[in-house]
Amino acid sequence: AGEQGAEELRLALVDLDRGEARRLHLIGLDGSELQDLVHATTPLAGGPAAEQVAEALRTQTAGNPLYASQLIRHWADTGFERDRDAVPPSLRDLVWSRVRAMGEDGTQVLTAASVLGDEFSEAALMDTVGMPAAVVVDALDRAVRRGLLVDTGAARRSLRFTHALVAGALYADVGPARRARMHGLAADALAKNVDDLPPSVVVQLARHCALAGRTTEARQWSTRAGDHALHHLASAEAAQHYRAALDLAEADERPEGERADLLVRLGDAQHRAGDTQAAETLEEGARLARHAGAHDVVVRAVFAADRGYMQMEESGGRYLAMIESALAVTDPSDVPTFARLRALLAENLMYTPDSARRLAAAHEAVDLATQNGEPTLFAQVAPAALHALWGYASRGLRARIADDAIRAAESTGDPWLEFGAYLSAYDLAVESADPAVAARCLGKLRTTAQRLPEPRLRWKLAVVETFEATMAGRLDEAETLATSSLELGTQIGMPDAFPMFAAQVFVIGTFGGRHDELFPLVEAAAHENPGTLVFKLAYGIICAAVGREELAREILDEGMASRFVELAVDHLWMTAIIGYGIISIELGDAQAAALLLPLVEPFATAVAFNGITSQGPVAAYAGKLASLVGEYDSAEQHLLAALETATAFGWPYHRATTLFALAQNRCRWVGTLDDESAQWLEEASTLCRAGGFRSWLPRIDALAGAR
Repeated sequence: AGEQGAEELRLALVDLDRGEARRLHLIGLDGSELQDLVHATTPLAGGPAAEQVAEALRTQTAGNPLYASQLIRHWADTGFERDRDAVPPSLRDLVWSRVRAMGEDGTQVLTAASVLGDEFSEAALMDTVGMPAAVVVDALDRAVRRGLLVDTGAARRSLRFTHALVAGALYADVGPARRARMHGLAADALAKNVDDLPPSVVVQLARHCALAGRTTEARQWSTRAGDHALHHLASAEAAQHYRAALDLAEADERPEGERADLLVRLGDAQHRAGDTQAAETLEEGARLARHAGAHDVVVRAVFAADRGYMQMEESGGRYLAMIESALAVTDPSDVPTFARLRALLAENLMYTPDSARRLAAAHEAVDLATQNGEPTLFAQVAPAALHALWGYASRGLRARIADDAIRAAESTGDPWLEFGAYLSAYDLAVESADPAVAARCLGKLRTTAQRLPEPRLRWKLAVVETFEATMAGRLDEAETLATSSLELGTQIGMPDAFPMFAAQVFVIGTFGGRHDELFPLVEAAAHENPGTLVFKLAYGIICAAVGREELAREILDEGMASRFVELAVDHLWMTAIIGYGIISIELGDAQAAALLLPLVEPFATAVAFNGITSQGPVAAYAGKLASLVGEYDSAEQHLLAALETATAFGWPYHRATTLFALAQNRCRWVGTLDDESAQWLEEASTLCRAGGFRSWLPRIDALAGAR
């Protein structure tokens, strides 16, 4: 009856074509029309929820108005809480009426096809359905003519259900026992060429084996699918596959070593995808691996958990313990593994008092990687070692390592290694007052981050971009970037996101003269973290700026009591020394200046930078301190050098404040403002007004009035 009806329809269309009739080609509703349908039939007025429902409709119905309208009403009636893949009874009856019109063979073929999925290959269906090839091909051709299937046009014939809900309705009516048997047949059909399977088939195999109850095979295929997705930068997809494999392993009570391996794979994918559960997953994987004696898995957990920078917060201590446990089970003759672990150990000793051990581990890691001669290993070791070696006296050594790291990373073609090398070189270039190299490295960071869909790299780049905007005097843009960076860092579970945000916002606020606004926030942070030097110094600087000089002097006196020699020599050392210098300059304390000048002056060619914030050219502070102790000629030379550095980098705030310091020093030196110093003040005033550095304007005007 179905074929006869189709023939009668064709004849009727021919008769119509002979008359004045027009044939219209009807297409399904598009995305915007489906959203309109959602708005008209549900309480979802718009936004992401409505868009997700509309997209689910498109996937299930291909825009078919009848299917879409009935399905959305069904979802609305069930509160959008039930399985969206479930087909409502009214639609299931409609689907079956269309399928049964193809006869028993056609129904059997399409039902078997629904087990394979929304899209399937003709060859796999042949092996699954167990019917003569001619019967299957004829049924498929008829289904295509009736609009139930679409031929994808692939070389090896592949077909797709026009509407996913048709496949869902057919699949729902297959009994559990028959369904499991057919999934098993499908898995056997797909696995004929195990060594040459495309990723999409591997994913299907994992699904079919799981639904057939063949959990061992399903776990293996899910792991293989995860490995492929991770290799091709699809971290979130990889995590889904690894999670499926882990669930199967736990259900089967597989040995601890196996589960630890899957936990580490999952944690690695989560870390790359920015999942906040990554650290917890990796720690659990490492714990289970240690208990099982799976030493290689312990090591992999350490490498997977590496964030690419020193870890400041409490979890940094847990990570350091993971590194120690991995080193304890690693044979030093395994140079690649041992060198990488020693570099990570050195990097994560940065916030401990064990500086001798930190430096020794960093040097050892670099030496081992150099002797090994493998570019990949050197590029893996160098960034962590460079962090550990951070110190102004070691700039020459670090510059050589950074240059070698870039060459090594570029020779590997690995974008992750390239990003790490460029970031280390950027930090060193800023610190070394080399704007050309810094700009080149920043360009490389931007290009590399665009190539990798990894949120960790985007977050690191966002921190750098915030720093760049701040130093360029684009304060509104910098604050926007800092907020976006915090949001991304929080979203992906970077524990240091807020401290970095707070540090950068503090600098933005001080540049903009918002000291009164910042004071209560910084005061609270200093009281809540009494042992943290950066908060204490920020508090001292703010106190001096808002007239709370007695509090600022207390903080300065604490530093003077030890003559500032107890400060840890790490990447925060220079910014800490400069912090004390700023307080002494603001208070006009010549005694403190005399203690600080010998510490600062040897590094006058550098920039005070800690990888997050900067106080600008060190020479500016050497000049200001020298001026306080009456060394006016030396002060002017330092300040002119600082002015040159600020100009080369394009840092208007530091240029303006250095111009003011030059005029102030000249006035102290000769007792009045001469024409040159007046010009310096005029330019400083112009820069401050243009950049919004308003706290400096009263000082500039007061000094100009002394002429």
